[in-house]
Amino acid sequence: MKVRITAVLAAVMVMLLSCFPVYAVEENDSIELVHPNSYRQMSVKTAVETEPKYKSDHAYFRDEAEILTDASMRRRIFDSIKNTAEDTGVNIAVYIGGYVRHDYALEEFSRQACEELFPSDTSRDTVFYYIDFDGNDALNDMIYTLNNQYVFAPDDSLKSKIISNVREVITYNPEGFSQSLLETGIKRYLDKLKEYIDNTVQDSEIAHLIHSGKSGEMPVQQALESDKYYRSDHAYFKDEAGIFNESLQNEMFEKTKKTAAAIDMNVAVFIGGYKRNDDFTVDFAGEASEYLFGTDDSVDAVFLYLDFEGNLPGQGYDLINAYHNAYFYYPDLGEDDNSRKNRVQRMLDDMYNYLPKSGQEIRLSKVKSAIDVFLEDLVKYKEAGVVNGLHYRSAESGLYYFTEFGKISSAPIYYNHFFIFLLISLVAGAAAFYFYGNHIKNKYKFRESYSASGYTSQNNMRINTSSDVFIREYTTKIKIESSSGGHHGGGHHSGHSSSHHSGGRHR
Repeated sequence: MKVRITAVLAAVMVMLLSCFPVYAVEENDSIELVHPNSYRQMSVKTAVETEPKYKSDHAYFRDEAEILTDASMRRRIFDSIKNTAEDTGVNIAVYIGGYVRHDYALEEFSRQACEELFPSDTSRDTVFYYIDFDGNDALNDMIYTLNNQYVFAPDDSLKSKIISNVREVITYNPEGFSQSLLETGIKRYLDKLKEYIDNTVQDSEIAHLIHSGKSGEMPVQQALESDKYYRSDHAYFKDEAGIFNESLQNEMFEKTKKTAAAIDMNVAVFIGGYKRNDDFTVDFAGEASEYLFGTDDSVDAVFLYLDFEGNLPGQGYDLINAYHNAYFYYPDLGEDDNSRKNRVQRMLDDMYNYLPKSGQEIRLSKVKSAIDVFLEDLVKYKEAGVVNGLHYRSAESGLYYFTEFGKISSAPIYYNHFFIFLLISLVAGAAAFYFYGNHIKNKYKFRESYSASGYTSQNNMRINTSSDVFIREYTTKIKIESSSGGHHGGGHHSGHSSSHHSGGRHR
């Protein structure tokens, strides 16, 4: 009887076990937690830099729990992370936690780890996956995203789904668990991450600002050269706001470079992502233009500043700065001037057909179109020629530059066509007076003057009364009006002793 019961129980056990996946665990493949349920006070910098670790420009892996004893397996996992990072254009870090960290501290740990690992790369999303093997009963797995332009935005619930999916493979109970299963689980995570990015990122139209509301009053050089930017001898592009992915940034830079060559000027496009007040933005654009392209009088440059600080509507301040003779092709005459000469405001109008108001939803294609139309306007107005009647004094050389009759001229003093015509008229008048006077003098040759007394005899004259009588005196005064017409300077910039002319508007 006992034999039958034992046989039945054995059969039932086989049936039950057949309902669950069975993973064969070799002895040398099993795991052992080195410091379970342990707390250790250390800085995040120390935690991420302790060996053994694996790191490249956009990938990172560390097994703090020390459960992967096979170095070749650690290398394979890191290579998988690195390949996925390269394929997706996202910074990817996987950290196997071996010490106890509570929920409230884990998010801050993850944030600081991202900043330590990828300190200068704000052009990419960063995804930090923390897998908890601290030996504690409570799981603290976390997927943390930094910058968050596309990945898991705006639906954070997907992070929990991916963690649960991975944990189906990576069982928390160390008994019966293997190192190879951990490798399988991490690869499953990478596959899910890539699948999500491939299906979402490329088609995403909504941009997410990475520095929204943060102050950016930093040195100009730091703002221009920190993080990702593109620069050549005559062109510059930077997306400080993190609106475009790397591919689009490179595309916009190539267009900027072609435009600079087409108009034979220096061109810079700067998408501002930090909060700067209006005056600071004006100074920033001027100083940035000089830093990028130099200050010689022959340097003509246009600097576009698009403001995406993420503030309230009307707070963003977009600006076009024209340096040196670029001003003659792209002048700003103020928002109230609706003339065709007011080219900067017309360029802003064209861009505002696409740009969102400050604080509104930002669509990548719209921002791209706005920059495209700006570059097209640069070419259009350059081909249209200079605006006549403008002038400025170079702050660098002290020379005056001015436009008349479609030409750009320079001189130590400023003059326009009225003074030229006046000078010509005075010279011509003096010459005519001189030659006409000589003609009259030669025509009428007078003899030597002779006194009237010579025709009379004093002996035969008798004068009783002598008086002078003036019948009437007339005095005529003629006022000569001066026709001093002409356009001096460019609108509100008239007489501006500077090489920079900026026109901007709140959006």
